[in-house]
Amino acid sequence: SDFLTLFAARTYDKAFWFVAPGKIVVLGAAASLAISTVVAAAWPESSPDEIPTLGLSRAAPGEDAGVARRLMPLWVWVYCILWWLAQDAAKIAAYKLLDHYDLFSFRTIAQAAAGDFQGARRSRIASGGLSSPLMSPKAEARANDDEEMQSR
Repeated sequence: SDFLTLFAARTYDKAFWFVAPGKIVVLGAAASLAISTVVAAAWPESSPDEIPTLGLSRAAPGEDAGVARRLMPLWVWVYCILWWLAQDAAKIAAYKLLDHYDLFSFRTIAQAAAGDFQGARRSRIASGGLSSPLMSPKAEARANDDEEMQSR
């Protein structure tokens, strides 16, 4: 579900349970997911755009509506939650790789945005002193000023 992706993505480099979502986000997600589950389960037999459609919990005419059919929404939710957990684990691993190897200047840009201009400069130098500056001219000037003050 897209809402589950929202809960994973909003926590940056931590697992989804580290930062509680706001009440409005939880209420919006609960309402949206409940409505979409009910609609998907109870959709009547129809043919929108001439495509035969039937709700997950409904049986086609003449077909047995057994317990397995009625539990289909539950299995869809299990599938979504398992992939959501896998997605969150992959997100955390990707952030660790980006930070550890400073891929795409991830750490350098994050340090400069946080005001750690010396750390950003060290990251740039450690990455081989790329020919294009990774910091804005204003940030570069501030880093130079910081170096001068430390050398005094």
